[in-house]
Amino acid sequence: MELRQYDDVLDAELASAWRRLEAATPAPNLFMSHAWVTVWSRHFAGEKRPAILVGAEGGEPVGLAPLFVSERDTAGFPVNFLSHRGEFVVGEEHAASFARAALGHLGELGLTPALRGMPRESLTYRHVSEAAQDKGVRTLEEPSRVSPYVDITEPWDDYYGGRPRKVAHEWERKIRKLGRAGEVEVARFGEGTDLEWLVREFIAVEAESWKETEGTSISARGVEEFYHDLTRTLVDEGWFRPFWLNLDGRMIGFIYGAAFRGTYFALKTSYMQAHSKLSPGIQLFREAVEDAFRSGLSRFDFVGQTSRWKEEWATGKLEHVDLRFYRSGLAGLADHLIDTQAKPLVRKLRQRGS
Repeated sequence: MELRQYDDVLDAELASAWRRLEAATPAPNLFMSHAWVTVWSRHFAGEKRPAILVGAEGGEPVGLAPLFVSERDTAGFPVNFLSHRGEFVVGEEHAASFARAALGHLGELGLTPALRGMPRESLTYRHVSEAAQDKGVRTLEEPSRVSPYVDITEPWDDYYGGRPRKVAHEWERKIRKLGRAGEVEVARFGEGTDLEWLVREFIAVEAESWKETEGTSISARGVEEFYHDLTRTLVDEGWFRPFWLNLDGRMIGFIYGAAFRGTYFALKTSYMQAHSKLSPGIQLFREAVEDAFRSGLSRFDFVGQTSRWKEEWATGKLEHVDLRFYRSGLAGLADHLIDTQAKPLVRKLRQRGS
């Protein structure tokens, strides 16, 4: 396999190959799309430099590894608190050979992989793990987030009617309660929607949510410009599909989401804490999940960490893992022993002493 490294995310040849592979790979991953990574790199790459690997056979691209290299010579996916899922952009036929080629290339450059947020069921996780084992490379696997999803395999009425009776009854009760509080409207993005206004309103709603107190809101994290930039990109790509809930003409909650290659990604959701007793999220997600069913999508992905309310909607869960690699030689062995033996022992001793 021929392997080429690109150091510029905006390289025209790279962008062309990336988009072709996106369209051909079996598992849609918005976070590893060229459009998303381009926006992410503008805001979060910092000192990390792109090292995008493209594998080709017969002159045709067959796999891509969207990697960024830190000052400590660690190569990882563009994954952080906003970009949750990392993997290669590759199909089944070439996944094994591309994983071996990519790991070999990184080793030749003296770079150590640290691959965060890989879905456990992904081709990347399977073949990278096998390649490391075959090469005798030490690794450390740690569980990451668990993201619920709804697989759309039946009509909406059958799915909704199949929810546990107690859960569905509670949903309906809370939706009626919300309706008694005033005039309720679930709005959608469409032609004529003022994008800048919409994002500002989302930010304002979240500033009045529990996330502001916890320091995880858009404004508390200082990522307002990222969301403005991302929104413009998602609209340009035709992927932007948000929902927001108005009560008596005022926005009190929203879902910031995107539909990418048949999957709806619920990227962010918030509501005003003052209206928490009205459970606005139930009405919002009922609208959004139903829309995914009726518009012909194949999955509704809750993206973030699992919770009880998400599991009430879900038909499955996607487990993610972080996989850290260690250098060969005594230094790598020492680091591996510290991480796998010494640190767990210290944690146990502290727990016993607390």
